Amino acid sequence: MKWWVCLHRKLQNNSIYSNLELIWLWSHFLLSANHQDNTFYFWLEKITVKKWEFVTSMKKLWDLFWISKPKIYRMVKVFEEEWFVKRVWNTKYTVISILNWHLYQDGETQKKRRKNASVTTSETQPYTNNNVNNEEQWKQKEFAGDLELLISKWNWVKRIWQTAGLMQCKWTTTSLEQVYKKIRKKNTAKDIWIAINNYMTDIKNRDKKDSYSTHRFSLYKFLKQDNGFNNFYNI
Repeated sequence: MKWWVCLHRKLQNNSIYSNLELIWLWSHFLLSANHQDNTFYFWLEKITVKKWEFVTSMKKLWDLFWISKPKIYRMVKVFEEEWFVKRVWNTKYTVISILNWHLYQDGETQKKRRKNASVTTSETQPYTNNNVNNEEQWKQKEFAGDLELLISKWNWVKRIWQTAGLMQCKWTTTSLEQVYKKIRKKNTAKDIWIAINNYMTDIKNRDKKDSYSTHRFSLYKFLKQDNGFNNFYNI
């Protein structure tokens, strides 16, 4: 197996880091994910998976880790709620997608990191400005990845809450990037997700007889308008 995976240090700041079984399962997910697109037959059904996906089943995970089936379900649910993975399943198999794969596991990104790490001490000074530029490029890429992940969360919130979904965000626009960047100056990505959770709670508890009960924000308006993010984060 020539491929390898990366673990970012900020995983230590996530609540799953203190749970050995969750870290164990997360490592298995990373090591199981395809590193290139793949097509194969499973139960005589032709399946195509992307390089950040893999096919498994709850029973297979249960047998592999010797953990009860209900607990495996809860553990996978944790990763869905934390937006580490996206899960699509049927009666035969489960496809698990690693979210934000391109940001942390992309082959080109790994090559650049290894190349930067191999710079000797004598070469360090001439590359100082380049390293600063590379760090800025990484921050920009991480920011773009955070926004992409937020869009995925927004679009998948219907399945998690099992209620009326939000207006789908089909693509990233300059206006969306600008309003997101403005909020991120004072708030974390987690703060935004807290506000979205509060917003979904509000939707779920609305009186269906009220004409406002069917109102939905677009992601852009939720972030921009005062009665959107600012209102629901401060509940």
